[in-house]
Amino acid sequence: MKEQTNVIINIILGILFVAVLTYAVVDRIQNKHGDLDCEDSNMFKTVRCINKYVNIKMDYKISNDSISLNDSYLMMLGGDCKDWTEYYQRKLNYYGFNNTEIVKLPTTKVDGVERGHMFLVVGNEKGYCILDLLNYRCIRYK
Repeated sequence: MKEQTNVIINIILGILFVAVLTYAVVDRIQNKHGDLDCEDSNMFKTVRCINKYVNIKMDYKISNDSISLNDSYLMMLGGDCKDWTEYYQRKLNYYGFNNTEIVKLPTTKVDGVERGHMFLVVGNEKGYCILDLLNYRCIRYK
């Protein structure tokens, strides 16, 4: 009986080891920013590129807002407005557009559950853009 238990434990540990190793290898092989390539010195073009990518990849699912999802988990599990707003911010920061602000609208209770909304604003000396889930709107200064 003890021998069978040890075999089962070793099998479980082996499966866990392979799973962790596979995740680590895939995470290292995959570009930190996935297959997203929006390198451009123009903020408006970069916003459009990231938004186009999000429109292809987005899986909207209500999530626990006390947890911040990294890119891999967001793509795997989906996320809500908070998760996708943080994703936009990470990507824009990565491409050098650091003048971003997350806007959080006040929450209200619906059926005892807190409901609110978040979106991102990014700007520079040429204008600003609002990124909200699948949509964006850019305003250029004259």
